[in-house]
Amino acid sequence: MTLRARILSMTLAMVAVVVLSLVAINLDNLVGTWLDSSLERSEVAGRQIQAFMLRRIEERTAALARPPDGLEATMRLWSSIVKEDGDLAALLEQTMAQSRAIIEINVAAEDGRVLASSNPARTGDAMAKRQDLRTLRSARLTGRVSAIFRSRDDYETRVPIGFAGQTGPVFTIQILSSALLLRDAMKPDFWNVAFISVFALTAAIFFAYGVSRHALRPLTRISHMIDGIVSGHTHTPVATVV
Repeated sequence: MTLRARILSMTLAMVAVVVLSLVAINLDNLVGTWLDSSLERSEVAGRQIQAFMLRRIEERTAALARPPDGLEATMRLWSSIVKEDGDLAALLEQTMAQSRAIIEINVAAEDGRVLASSNPARTGDAMAKRQDLRTLRSARLTGRVSAIFRSRDDYETRVPIGFAGQTGPVFTIQILSSALLLRDAMKPDFWNVAFISVFALTAAIFFAYGVSRHALRPLTRISHMIDGIVSGHTHTPVATVV
């Protein structure tokens, strides 16, 4: 390979690396934006359900002629309110339906048993542990892209509800988001980024190739001379003495 060809190849390689780095940054921003949006919707949904539950527990407890005696009785009362509240179950289903990525919302008691759910079949079951959506958001680009575009797992966002005097949460709201649904929602933006990236990479390589060929044209003769010297095919004429 001639010197000119080597310089041209290195130039094109550097241009490709720069463009691909920019593509990776754009992809990272796209995935991060969608994860941020999904996480924000999950947290907002959790806070809305939390506010509804606290208000309903306060109203039902205040309406009693005689308040429960002791912490254990109070906990049973609160769990009963949450479990039997039809408006809460309707709110869970409505909140889930308003999101493109949320597939299930559960409310569990202190022991981890589901008291109310957007999926009635979950009631009474132990709330399953899923990978935290916040952990996925803070992962590296390769991990996030792999999870969204290859994984079929669900990711959870938990919102605890605690009361004064309790060391742990009395209730836990679990919002489950699907990687499959998130992937489907991202596809249009992803293909836009892919199309623009391929076009930018192709255009940058052609432009760099044309500019480099023009700029390196004066080096053609020098390159051939150097390559000839290195290969031993060029002989320096020896002066003879008469």
